[in-house]
Amino acid sequence: MTVANIDHLRPRGCIVFTHKKCGENADLDAMLDAGPNPPLAKRCEVYRAPNGPKGGYVQHLKRVLPTLVEGLRYEWVFVLLDDINATRLSLSHLLKVAIHNKLSWASPAVDGAHDDVAKPRNTSELSRLGAPSTAIGRVVHRIESFTWLMTPPMYRCLHTLIDPALNGVGWGYDHWLYLYCSKWPPVDFKAGIVDSMVVVHGLTPEPSSSSTSAAAKGATTDVAASRSAAVLAHTYGRKEAQEAVKMMQEDMAKRGMGKMRMTDKWVHGWLVEPGVPIPPPPEPKGGGGGGGKGGGKAKGHGSGSSAAGGVRLARNEKGRRRLRANVTST
Repeated sequence: MTVANIDHLRPRGCIVFTHKKCGENADLDAMLDAGPNPPLAKRCEVYRAPNGPKGGYVQHLKRVLPTLVEGLRYEWVFVLLDDINATRLSLSHLLKVAIHNKLSWASPAVDGAHDDVAKPRNTSELSRLGAPSTAIGRVVHRIESFTWLMTPPMYRCLHTLIDPALNGVGWGYDHWLYLYCSKWPPVDFKAGIVDSMVVVHGLTPEPSSSSTSAAAKGATTDVAASRSAAVLAHTYGRKEAQEAVKMMQEDMAKRGMGKMRMTDKWVHGWLVEPGVPIPPPPEPKGGGGGGGKGGGKAKGHGSGSSAAGGVRLARNEKGRRRLRANVTST
């Protein structure tokens, strides 16, 4: 999948990480050093970096120094995990959408994401959320780590937050980035998921030709996502991940940063195609009071953030996903 993604995306520069040492996997060695023509090692820097039993993608990211990105004058950093099929993604168009909407952190929607926020929304779902007809995506506060497009200041903020010694698995970073990086003036934080572009994670089917048809495969995607989540839990162990998150939160508190909490699932605005005027964010409906209809904070998310006029993603009592508008108190 990595070779196919690089063949399709054709990045200006790329680094491919593998935790396998040379000689441990003959097929991998052949792919990296011998073929296809030209071999991957001729097109990208290949970094063999064993991470140990508790290592994850963040250990690899920590090796890519922000000074390297800035010194070579890259305008964007694109982080792509190895179990993502991005062979139908137009990276150049994603860049244009990010620039037009003034995003510092962007991603296509992810078919098979574990987190509801990253899953594709078709035009009907966006409309039920109150999106204008021109909307092609959502402004959000968190993006699950599959396909991250970042400005150099945003990447520097991520790099600073990563602590492989305390949390090498990678759980929690997508929640903390808003709370941490929105306080960095150089970042000019704004995150968005482009629903008109869809990539596929892990065990899900091949991407469809449009986000509408991809998002319509709800039942198939939910089953695949459940299987993928089970694989993730088996790989890392939820107990280990929770312990890593707790240790990192405690360490942050000791350093005077305050406890980093989970970030909301709300929609905070709309993304549009280049050349289309950016619409205003969702407006508050009703008073800002307690937990009544039209008010209250997102249940189950103790974030310190507020988003008047946010739109909440929720599930109904039968477990099927549904969408409803709501407003946080400020």
